[in-house]
Amino acid sequence: VQGGPAPRPLDLSDLSRLPYFNSVVHESMRVHPVATTGTSRITTEPLQLGEYLIPAKTTIFIPLLLAFMSEINFAEPERFWPE
Repeated sequence: VQGGPAPRPLDLSDLSRLPYFNSVVHESMRVHPVATTGTSRITTEPLQLGEYLIPAKTTIFIPLLLAFMSEINFAEPERFWPE
């Protein structure tokens, strides 16, 4: 734009003025997560999970990709929808 500010690289202070950009980044990370295995937890005591009894001191992995692509969590999980 003629007469506007000179172009410059973005910095962290610009992010608060770019809500759609933030939404696109978050949605991109949901659809294509960097780490699909997510996080893990170790049970401290026996845990009943549905019909399964998980013993104490068992490592449980939370598969983020399955959670991110589940219709339980997202109405249209395969759709890229930053809005």
